[in-house]
Amino acid sequence: MSKPMDKRLTKERGIGVVEVIVALGLIATAFAGVSAVMQFSIRTQRTLAMRQTADLLANEGLEVVRFERDSSLVTLWSRPVDTNLYPDFSGMVASLTETDPGPVNGIYTRTIVLSRVYRDAMGDIATMGTEDTNARLATITVAWTDPFNSAQAVTREAYIMRLSQ
Repeated sequence: MSKPMDKRLTKERGIGVVEVIVALGLIATAFAGVSAVMQFSIRTQRTLAMRQTADLLANEGLEVVRFERDSSLVTLWSRPVDTNLYPDFSGMVASLTETDPGPVNGIYTRTIVLSRVYRDAMGDIATMGTEDTNARLATITVAWTDPFNSAQAVTREAYIMRLSQ
Protein backbone atom coordinates (compact mmCIF):
# COMPACT_ATOMS: atom_id res chain seq x y z
CA MET A 1 0.00 0.00 0.00
CA SER A 2 2.76 2.42 0.68
CA LYS A 3 4.37 1.94 -2.72
CA PRO A 4 1.56 3.52 -4.78
CA MET A 5 1.65 6.56 -2.52
CA ASP A 6 5.38 7.01 -3.15
CA LYS A 7 4.84 6.97 -6.91
CA ARG A 8 2.23 9.71 -6.62
CA LEU A 9 4.58 11.87 -4.56
CA THR A 10 7.39 11.51 -7.06
CA LYS A 11 5.15 12.78 -9.90
CA GLU A 12 4.18 16.01 -8.05
CA ARG A 13 7.51 17.57 -7.23
CA GLY A 14 6.50 21.25 -7.59
CA ILE A 15 7.39 24.02 -10.02
CA GLY A 16 10.26 23.32 -12.35
CA VAL A 17 12.83 25.69 -13.76
CA VAL A 18 11.18 25.67 -17.19
CA GLU A 19 7.86 26.77 -15.76
CA VAL A 20 9.52 29.62 -13.83
CA ILE A 21 11.33 30.84 -16.96
CA VAL A 22 8.12 30.73 -19.02
CA ALA A 23 6.21 32.64 -16.33
CA LEU A 24 8.95 35.28 -16.07
CA GLY A 25 8.96 35.62 -19.86
CA LEU A 26 5.21 36.19 -19.91
CA ILE A 27 5.44 38.77 -17.13
CA ALA A 28 8.30 40.58 -18.90
CA THR A 29 6.33 40.64 -22.15
CA ALA A 30 3.29 42.04 -20.37
CA PHE A 31 5.38 44.77 -18.70
CA ALA A 32 7.01 45.66 -22.02
CA GLY A 33 3.59 45.97 -23.63
CA VAL A 34 2.22 48.14 -20.83
CA SER A 35 5.36 50.30 -20.94
CA ALA A 36 5.03 50.81 -24.71
CA VAL A 37 1.36 51.80 -24.35
CA MET A 38 2.23 54.25 -21.57
CA GLN A 39 5.03 55.83 -23.63
CA PHE A 40 2.72 56.19 -26.63
CA SER A 41 0.03 57.70 -24.42
CA ILE A 42 2.45 60.25 -22.94
CA ARG A 43 3.75 61.26 -26.38
CA THR A 44 0.18 61.57 -27.66
CA GLN A 45 -0.75 63.80 -24.72
CA ARG A 46 2.32 65.96 -25.36
CA THR A 47 1.37 66.19 -29.04
CA LEU A 48 -2.13 67.37 -28.14
CA ALA A 49 -0.75 69.92 -25.67
CA MET A 50 1.65 71.21 -28.33
CA ARG A 51 -1.22 71.56 -30.83
CA GLN A 52 -3.26 73.47 -28.27
CA THR A 53 -0.31 75.83 -27.66
CA ALA A 54 0.08 76.29 -31.42
CA ASP A 55 -3.63 77.14 -31.70
CA LEU A 56 -3.22 79.77 -29.00
CA LEU A 57 -0.11 81.22 -30.67
CA ALA A 58 -1.94 81.44 -34.01
CA ASN A 59 -4.88 83.21 -32.36
CA GLU A 60 -2.48 85.57 -30.60
CA GLY A 61 -0.86 86.39 -33.96
CA LEU A 62 -4.26 87.24 -35.39
CA GLU A 63 -4.98 89.48 -32.41
CA VAL A 64 -1.70 91.34 -33.01
CA VAL A 65 -2.79 92.02 -36.60
CA ARG A 66 -6.18 93.28 -35.42
CA PHE A 67 -4.56 95.39 -32.69
CA GLU A 68 -2.23 97.00 -35.19
CA ARG A 69 -5.16 97.68 -37.49
CA ASP A 70 -7.17 99.26 -34.69
CA SER A 71 -4.35 101.27 -33.11
CA SER A 72 -2.90 102.75 -36.30
CA LEU A 73 -4.66 102.37 -39.62
CA VAL A 74 -1.67 103.63 -41.56
CA THR A 75 0.79 101.11 -40.09
CA LEU A 76 -0.99 97.89 -41.09
CA TRP A 77 -1.71 99.06 -44.63
CA SER A 78 1.90 100.16 -45.11
CA ARG A 79 3.20 96.67 -44.24
CA PRO A 80 4.62 94.70 -47.16
CA VAL A 81 2.36 92.06 -48.66
CA ASP A 82 3.39 88.46 -49.25
CA THR A 83 6.29 88.89 -46.80
CA ASN A 84 6.84 87.07 -43.52
CA LEU A 85 5.99 89.28 -40.55
CA TYR A 86 6.37 88.46 -36.88
CA PRO A 87 4.67 89.68 -33.70
CA ASP A 88 6.89 91.97 -31.65
CA PHE A 89 6.13 92.26 -27.94
CA SER A 90 9.22 94.24 -26.98
CA GLY A 91 7.48 97.61 -26.59
CA MET A 92 4.51 98.76 -24.61
CA VAL A 93 2.17 97.55 -27.34
CA ALA A 94 2.34 94.60 -29.70
CA SER A 95 3.23 95.28 -33.31
CA LEU A 96 4.41 93.53 -36.45
CA THR A 97 8.02 93.43 -37.60
CA GLU A 98 10.00 91.91 -40.45
CA THR A 99 12.67 90.74 -38.01
CA ASP A 100 12.36 87.08 -37.08
CA PRO A 101 12.55 86.79 -33.28
CA GLY A 102 13.33 83.07 -33.46
CA PRO A 103 11.27 80.17 -32.18
CA VAL A 104 8.58 80.83 -29.59
CA ASN A 105 9.37 78.82 -26.44
CA GLY A 106 12.25 77.33 -28.42
CA ILE A 107 9.77 75.14 -30.33
CA TYR A 108 7.29 77.04 -32.51
CA THR A 109 7.93 79.21 -35.56
CA ARG A 110 5.17 81.75 -36.16
CA THR A 111 4.80 83.76 -39.33
CA ILE A 112 2.18 86.25 -40.42
CA VAL A 113 1.66 87.05 -44.08
CA LEU A 114 -0.59 89.85 -45.31
CA SER A 115 -1.95 89.36 -48.83
CA ARG A 116 -3.91 91.57 -51.18
CA VAL A 117 -7.63 90.99 -51.48
CA TYR A 118 -9.36 91.11 -54.85
CA ARG A 119 -13.03 91.51 -55.70
CA ASP A 120 -14.91 90.46 -58.81
CA ALA A 121 -17.45 92.58 -60.72
CA MET A 122 -20.15 91.64 -58.19
CA GLY A 123 -18.01 92.89 -55.28
CA ASP A 124 -17.35 89.39 -53.94
CA ILE A 125 -13.89 88.28 -52.83
CA ALA A 126 -12.16 86.51 -55.69
CA THR A 127 -8.73 85.26 -56.71
CA MET A 128 -8.57 87.86 -59.50
CA GLY A 129 -10.22 91.16 -60.16
CA THR A 130 -9.94 94.63 -58.68
CA GLU A 131 -7.76 95.04 -55.60
CA ASP A 132 -9.65 96.02 -52.47
CA THR A 133 -7.24 98.50 -50.88
CA ASN A 134 -9.30 98.47 -47.68
CA ALA A 135 -8.78 94.76 -47.03
CA ARG A 136 -5.95 92.31 -46.39
CA LEU A 137 -5.95 88.57 -45.92
CA ALA A 138 -3.91 87.72 -42.83
CA THR A 139 -2.49 84.20 -42.79
CA ILE A 140 -0.91 83.13 -39.52
CA THR A 141 1.09 79.89 -39.55
CA VAL A 142 2.58 78.20 -36.51
CA ALA A 143 4.89 75.25 -37.25
CA TRP A 144 6.70 72.81 -34.95
CA THR A 145 7.99 69.25 -34.69
CA ASP A 146 5.92 66.97 -32.45
CA PRO A 147 7.21 64.25 -30.07
CA PHE A 148 6.81 61.69 -32.85
CA ASN A 149 9.35 63.76 -34.87
CA SER A 150 6.66 64.74 -37.35
CA ALA A 151 6.36 68.26 -38.80
CA GLN A 152 3.10 69.92 -37.76
CA ALA A 153 1.47 73.26 -38.59
CA VAL A 154 -1.60 75.25 -37.63
CA THR A 155 -2.88 77.97 -39.95
CA ARG A 156 -5.43 80.71 -39.31
CA GLU A 157 -6.76 83.00 -42.01
CA ALA A 158 -8.88 86.09 -41.56
CA TYR A 159 -9.85 89.04 -43.69
CA ILE A 160 -8.81 92.29 -42.04
CA MET A 161 -10.84 95.29 -43.14
CA ARG A 162 -9.94 98.95 -42.82
CA LEU A 163 -12.75 100.23 -40.63
CA SER A 164 -12.23 103.94 -41.32
CA GLN A 165 -9.94 106.10 -43.43
